[in-house]
Amino acid sequence: MPAVDKAVQLVFDTNILVDALLARGHYYQYAVRLLEAVRSGEVEGWYAPHSVTTVYYLVERTLARETSSRKETVSIAQALVKKFMGILKPLPQVGDELLHLNGKPGDDLEDLLIVKLATGYLPNPLIVTRDKHFLHNRTCQAAHPKEIVESGLAPWLSDQKNPVQFIDLAAQQRLLRPKIQAGFHRVLHHGQYIMGPEVGKLEEKLAEFVGVNHCITCSSGTDALLMALMALDIGPGDEVITVPYTWISTAEVIALLRAKPVFVDILPDTFNMDPGKLASAITPRTKAIMPVGIYGQCADMSRINAIANNHNIPVIEDAAQCFGATHHGKKSCNLSLIGCTSFFPSKPLGCYGDGGAIFTPDDTLADKMRQIRIHGQKVKHQHPLVGINGRLDTMQAAILLEKFSLFPEECELRAQAGKRYSELLSDIPGIKTPVIAHGNTSVYAQYTILSENRDRLSQTLKENDVPSVAYYTAPLHLQGAFADLGHKPGDFPVAEKVAAQCLSLPMSPYLKQADQEKVVKAIAHNP
Repeated sequence: MPAVDKAVQLVFDTNILVDALLARGHYYQYAVRLLEAVRSGEVEGWYAPHSVTTVYYLVERTLARETSSRKETVSIAQALVKKFMGILKPLPQVGDELLHLNGKPGDDLEDLLIVKLATGYLPNPLIVTRDKHFLHNRTCQAAHPKEIVESGLAPWLSDQKNPVQFIDLAAQQRLLRPKIQAGFHRVLHHGQYIMGPEVGKLEEKLAEFVGVNHCITCSSGTDALLMALMALDIGPGDEVITVPYTWISTAEVIALLRAKPVFVDILPDTFNMDPGKLASAITPRTKAIMPVGIYGQCADMSRINAIANNHNIPVIEDAAQCFGATHHGKKSCNLSLIGCTSFFPSKPLGCYGDGGAIFTPDDTLADKMRQIRIHGQKVKHQHPLVGINGRLDTMQAAILLEKFSLFPEECELRAQAGKRYSELLSDIPGIKTPVIAHGNTSVYAQYTILSENRDRLSQTLKENDVPSVAYYTAPLHLQGAFADLGHKPGDFPVAEKVAAQCLSLPMSPYLKQADQEKVVKAIAHNP
């Protein structure tokens, strides 16, 4: 079969599944070929959960005429049904879909429900069927398996517009939706919505992944940074060194504790803290250093830690964008005394709301941050510390547990997509592609280029239906929130230049090569 586009999702009707499992009928070989295409990853394939019992009944009834033993019939029928359930993914079914069917008198209820589930969940479903009702009633795309195999889906793809997504969260959700829904139901069943068992299980998995003793999940990446500073007793009059080119949370939490953010300029290639300018920013009041792993790769933590150790200053890694990346073989969040990350939906590992986590090898600090997370409470109703309401809710933990099962593979897919972008863009004048420092890997939270003609390039991309985003166009030292620091344009020239030229392109683990080529083609034709 010709290669098919994963933008189409095949939904297998009951009769096609029976044909394939029993190897019966004039066209069963086409049904089998499509199931094999799903198994090999050529295309996505789905089934409606309510059709399983019908498939089983029809398979068992046929086999009963050919086997002498009822036990043998049941055993073979169950094995065959489990076979297709192991290849295809179940369409999510909440339970009230029957109340919202738009059928006509005489319509088959099972068919209506298949259409309802397919069109309500999948962006571009194609029903695989030999049912004449489906084939002639175009309430949903439908085709005979013989027609699909012989055409390679071309007739159905020709009029489909699949715009490039800036961050394709839907593709991942389609892979995990049934498991995530099952996680929801488990939480609803046990009813422990705050600090339920999923929270502890997630913390164990994340700590093992990073390679540290302690993971403390929390309500956001911002609160992770805040709790880390609070655990180090940062307060009024203290200074914390960070960078001006980052999301405001990094410096915001310093100011919230009435400490002073002290900025150090960034490197022109990685956009991370310049270690060569760090030592001169340290004063007797410096109580912490907070480098940021921007756009998916860690800062030069080896050099930063060496400087910090010479002055006995703790380092907090802001790994909101680089969780999953490595620095000289060690995972992000295992590179300093404290590592903090975010589970905001667009992050490499994101939930479906706000969430974050803190990592540390230090037992005393871990205990203190767990107290801070629950209003400073160590024993119920006893508050030896001032804390915050910083807990990660159980529903988000359940989501992250399922999403984490894909995370290592997604880190690899992001790296591949980033490498492909750099290769495709290498010969285009005026475009500076990201530099991955020696000893680093990147999870490409964003793929960010530099262009002196950034605004015009962004408009060109928009005209070609390609989304792009210019992040951090106003560095923190020029934001009104930090006006009292007295900075002016020119104080941190590298950060200001990057802010004026940066443009992030579509990026996700499931970004197709064809979409990347479309993006690069638009860039190449920018006036």
